[in-house]
Amino acid sequence: MTLQSRAERTSLLLSKLLEYRKVDKMNGNTIVLTRMETVACSQRDHLKHILQKTGTESRLTKVLTFIATVYMPANLIAAIFSSDLVHVPSGPAEPDFGILHVRKAMWVYAVLSVTLSSITFASIFIYRVWKSRIPRKQLEATLPMLSIKDEEMTVNPLLI
Repeated sequence: MTLQSRAERTSLLLSKLLEYRKVDKMNGNTIVLTRMETVACSQRDHLKHILQKTGTESRLTKVLTFIATVYMPANLIAAIFSSDLVHVPSGPAEPDFGILHVRKAMWVYAVLSVTLSSITFASIFIYRVWKSRIPRKQLEATLPMLSIKDEEMTVNPLLI
């Protein structure tokens, strides 16, 4: 056996070995990709289920909001007239029958209502402004699986 034939056989052996390693790596990648596909399919199915539940709950919330909106004025009027702030004579035997008497403390009710409503709306406004001013780096640190680039959210595959 000559040196040239040995060199040819060695190079052939090395090329087959490298080709085998390439195929082995590709098979490993195929296994990983198959696993990722099964995980993605199961997550998709879970997200579909969550989306269906969310749609049902959203419709139910709309109905309940409509019902509450319809009954709110009647509830407010009932609350005012059942309190001590308004006195309605109940029969013809009472003086001033048919005349509505408002107590002097009614202004307290009005001031408290406006103040509490203002505090509620101001806190909602402050929360929304604060939420919109969270820096991107802080948001990425909070949610490391997401990377934010130009208003587009992509999943970082290295952290899955």
